[in-house]
Amino acid sequence: MVNLCYYDNINRERFNNMNINFNEVTNIELGGVDINDYPDFCDAYVESAEKLDGTPLTEIELEAFEELDETASYVNENAYESLF
Repeated sequence: MVNLCYYDNINRERFNNMNINFNEVTNIELGGVDINDYPDFCDAYVESAEKLDGTPLTEIELEAFEELDETASYVNENAYESLF
């Protein structure tokens, strides 16, 4: 039997110690964009993204990336355009 709390604590520690730089991420794809949320797009999020070397961000890296102020601004500024 696997102790899930143990693994959650490891992942949380890795998340807290992760250094993600917005300028080192590319190919950002948004999800959860709904025209009914205009102009706030409060349900929009980063669905996937890649490091500059083309490596996809892991789930934990995506979570850390989502926490950046720059990411929130990017999502807000680009959600509308992603509809078309």
